[in-house]
Amino acid sequence: MKIGVIVDSKKVSKENYELLNWIQDQVDIELSLLIIQNLDSSITKARIKNGGIKFFLRKIFFRFLSKIDSYLSSKLNKKFKYNEEDFCIKNKFQKIIFIKPKVSRSGYVFRYPKEEIKKIKELDLDLLIRMGSGILRGEILNSSSFGILSFHHADNNLNRGGPECFWEVFEKKDSTGFTIQILTEELDGGKVLKKGHFHTQTTYSLNKFNLYRNSYFYMQKLLSEIAKNNSLPETIDSLPYSKRLYKVPSIKSQLGYLFYIFKYCLSKFYKRIILRKYLRWGVSFTFSNWKNAVLHKSISLKNPRNCFLADPFVIENHGRYFCFVENYSFIQKKGNITVYELENNKGKYLGESINEKFHLSYPFVFKYQENFYMLPESAQNKDLRLYKSEKFPLEWKLERVLFVNVNVCDGTIFQYEEKWWLFLTKSCSDSLETNSQLYAYFSDNPINSEWIEHTKNPLICDSSSGRLGGILTDENNIYLVFQKQGFNRYGKTSSIYKINELTENNFEREYICEITPDFSDHIIATHHFNSYKNCTVFDYLKEEQINS
Repeated sequence: MKIGVIVDSKKVSKENYELLNWIQDQVDIELSLLIIQNLDSSITKARIKNGGIKFFLRKIFFRFLSKIDSYLSSKLNKKFKYNEEDFCIKNKFQKIIFIKPKVSRSGYVFRYPKEEIKKIKELDLDLLIRMGSGILRGEILNSSSFGILSFHHADNNLNRGGPECFWEVFEKKDSTGFTIQILTEELDGGKVLKKGHFHTQTTYSLNKFNLYRNSYFYMQKLLSEIAKNNSLPETIDSLPYSKRLYKVPSIKSQLGYLFYIFKYCLSKFYKRIILRKYLRWGVSFTFSNWKNAVLHKSISLKNPRNCFLADPFVIENHGRYFCFVENYSFIQKKGNITVYELENNKGKYLGESINEKFHLSYPFVFKYQENFYMLPESAQNKDLRLYKSEKFPLEWKLERVLFVNVNVCDGTIFQYEEKWWLFLTKSCSDSLETNSQLYAYFSDNPINSEWIEHTKNPLICDSSSGRLGGILTDENNIYLVFQKQGFNRYGKTSSIYKINELTENNFEREYICEITPDFSDHIIATHHFNSYKNCTVFDYLKEEQINS
């Protein structure tokens, strides 16, 4: 497949540079043409004239805001790397042409001269990728076989315009979308080929960094599909767009955003250092099957001193119910796996089941051929581990490491029809979150066989239902529990979906209901719900004072 790329200069951002490096390594994709748009100061003058001096000042102030935001973001999250460096790409292409587009009076719409279009068409390109500025209109849209592929770093059903990744933070949206589309004459209203939603981060810079790092994988996946099939995939149905066209925020809005950021930083410092208040999970249980569970009648397990309990999984053995939980220590800043026996009106602490040098959570436990196994999350160690019980419920040994050098969490194993399935949530190594992308693997044996990747991975890219939070069953069906992330909140509610179809090539689910944090006072979130026979366990989040 022959590809051309449209840019504004011979240098591009780190994300685009890495994408071009990936394309260069593909045997079935060729970087044939680099189109560099010759843009001069007349475009800036036209935009100032069109928008007025107020618009110009808003743009200048937004650059200032971005620098402040980047600095504060680097203090809030150590994974964030502020990088304005551009990378040269001119040596990656077989041919380079420079084009001076015809620019509209507004300074935004670009049309290419007929003689330049002719030169491009003569190269018989399969696809063009837009990495430059301007709203492309006219015959350039039809100058390659498949058209022009472009990123829109937002969900085009909810946000058209810009700045990308800013308004979702300003409006405190739970998720921030991306759209990959074939351009048409309609701004951000092209033929959509891929889209997804990631968890909105606390700041504009963090949100942009996270969306960029995660979404470029989908451009790679899409290009591979087009090269393999020599055709575009089916488009995603369009919907009416009823929102405003987003633009650079007013200075008043920018000042409001800066106030929010400074307030957030000061509030975090005041609560942690002065008040010593922390977000603290807790676990409750009720002796009822999950369909009849009444959460406000549940019994809570008492959190250990300077710790919290979360991610409960319950299983029965010889008529007794055992609940495995993440036991997180605020002092050690890591979790281990502990177990409680659940009785009629209390939970009895039995002891520690698994403790490693790294953080453990989500102690998914299951029984296979009369043996108990556990698949706790060990994302901090960049792997996924399977443990086998030597003496249930307290003694466990490492049976096998299923995956290494991966950023995965909340692995869940279950049997569906003739196969065993492993579902987990996965992200790129430097992502700021692992809450959105659901992957599936299948095997004939959950212990010894290799896990084969599902052909449609990732099955889901959506922070409202892409991370697991439990598993449920009834006589005939399997139900998966998914977390819904909130703005500036890990875990908001849980949603239950029934599996309608699960094969090597397809996955269909049906929404059943939502579990909300309304069953007790002062609870602000819930993100886990699990049941085994006539016992149901779940967790909840409060803000509490911790005195070490």
